[in-house]
Amino acid sequence: MKSVVSTNSCWLWGVVLIGFFGFGMVGGSRVAEAATSNCKTLYKQRKFIKASRCFFALAKPFLSQPSLGANKGRVGFHVLNAAISLRKAANASPLPAFQSYLWEQVIGYLRLYLSRKLYESDSQKRVAVVLKNEMFRKIGYARLTITTPNKQVQILVLGYRFEGKGKGLWSQDVRPGRYSIVATAPGQTPVTRTLTITPREPLVLAFLERDLGILPVERRQAPAPPPPVTVSYTASYVLLGLGGVLAIGSAICFGVALDSRTSAEKLLREELDKPSTERLFGNTRKVKELETTANSLTIGGWVFAGAAFAAVVVGGSLFLRPAPAPPRTRTQVAPAVRSQASMVLGRFQ
Repeated sequence: MKSVVSTNSCWLWGVVLIGFFGFGMVGGSRVAEAATSNCKTLYKQRKFIKASRCFFALAKPFLSQPSLGANKGRVGFHVLNAAISLRKAANASPLPAFQSYLWEQVIGYLRLYLSRKLYESDSQKRVAVVLKNEMFRKIGYARLTITTPNKQVQILVLGYRFEGKGKGLWSQDVRPGRYSIVATAPGQTPVTRTLTITPREPLVLAFLERDLGILPVERRQAPAPPPPVTVSYTASYVLLGLGGVLAIGSAICFGVALDSRTSAEKLLREELDKPSTERLFGNTRKVKELETTANSLTIGGWVFAGAAFAAVVVGGSLFLRPAPAPPRTRTQVAPAVRSQASMVLGRFQ
């Protein structure tokens, strides 16, 4: 990590030194050289913010042109040095809120530098990308979301040199620090909340109707639906669970039988490899016992498997049986409707 930081610092200082001592080689009029010299003097006097504004003021007249042509290198030099000067000002500031604000301005310069492709080599591009990523890491943006119960509620977010507006819902990545949120419902008094954003920790602030003084809308309750018909699946679950247990027992039996049969075959091969004079009858007897055990376990495994299959089939059939139909409810027909229906039916008789 230290090597990466030192490499990035070397790149940045290299760009600054090249800008300070090599810009005369790029060419340009004497007026431009004098203006650049003024910016360098401000930087040497540690007036970094003024130096940044000075460098960007030299580049601004050219940025309105769709094509920079031969001025591309000179404009990129000014924009990148404006970002580096502002970064120096941020690092020298003791105020965290002001630091984050300046770092955000550096990101703006670097985005302009990269989007307009003001670099003349890949190394200059890498310097800008590394510097931009460093600014994002130092700021530590966090997502702030504000919700309200009404789309007509006006939202105002105020922070250090920051202002955001919205209606009903507001969500944005913001710098860490203290913020005041003002929510105003139509015809109601504004409500203010104050909160603190910590780096890289999203926060949601929800305004409720009672907070904003909004009367809740009366909602007519729908008639309660008839109670659902409940079906007991206890027997199904018991049978399915029993089938699972039997299936596990069957697998255990098959596994032990396979192990016994493997041991018997291994012991038998060892006996056959020996001379007939060295063979032991005890090992032969042990092989027969292992084969008998394997056969018994195999039969038991098939018994368990059959029982498990039967339990699963019965439990599944009980589980999938159709639910009983809900009881029918008689609909009460109003007398007026009943009389109109009688008249209509009478016409067709």
